[in-house]
Amino acid sequence: MNTGQLGRIIVDEFLRAENHPFIYAIGDNALAINPSTKEPVPAAAQFALQQGRLVAYNVYADIFRGMRKPYHPKVLGEFVSLGRHFAVGWLALPFLKKITFVGFLGSLLKTAVQEKHIFLLRKESGKWITS
Repeated sequence: MNTGQLGRIIVDEFLRAENHPFIYAIGDNALAINPSTKEPVPAAAQFALQQGRLVAYNVYADIFRGMRKPYHPKVLGEFVSLGRHFAVGWLALPFLKKITFVGFLGSLLKTAVQEKHIFLLRKESGKWITS
């Protein structure tokens, strides 16, 4: 398999490994290119979740001779902690390009985003993990 930056597997627009039409790669393992920016998609949870859903759809399409869908990543936002109760970040909103949050509010939103990802992972796996 062909690899690129940081040993990530080079994938096509359907997230199939280059020259291997029945092998898919997602998340940190995949070197996917954003068709809008022509830049590599970052290894981040929001993209891994999107890729996982798409690959499940495409594998189903492969099995039942349907049409695969190409990958178009959606950037929902980013947050970075700068202390215990301080963070900076932004969210993409439907009618605004993006809105920026700094400080305690940023920290609250970062925590909310983390909890949403954990909830979605648990929901999609069908297994509830207790801490």
